Amino acid sequence: MADQEVHTVTFNKILQARNYTAFVLTAPTKAFAIYASPHIGEVIQKHLASQTSPRPQTHDVLSHLLKAVNVNFLHLTITDVAEAVFYCRLFLEQVGKEKQEIIEIDIRPSDGLTLALMHHIPIYCTQQALDKASPYQDP
Repeated sequence: MADQEVHTVTFNKILQARNYTAFVLTAPTKAFAIYASPHIGEVIQKHLASQTSPRPQTHDVLSHLLKAVNVNFLHLTITDVAEAVFYCRLFLEQVGKEKQEIIEIDIRPSDGLTLALMHHIPIYCTQQALDKASPYQDP
């Protein structure tokens, strides 16, 4: 992935329907949507409205655990699209007493986008993924 051209992607909006959630993202040359379950949309809508749940959600627990072991969120990269399925990598940084380690993990786009929005980290997209993504047009 280091040799691929990468573009900054901005979160445009989230569309909530009964059967799906759509994250609409905008790159320099195209807007595209990544679809997820309706539950993810509810989590993001609460976060964007600064509402809290009475009990921690899975993304909250993961965030708290990572913070407890000195792990910081760096960025999310959308790496590929195959048959309308998006692939993402989450980049983290663990800071120890004597060293810094970059951690790269495979993550579902819905979880990656949720964490990226929660932690205000940059979202990137490879040119390869951008070329394969279907353009989004407002209905």
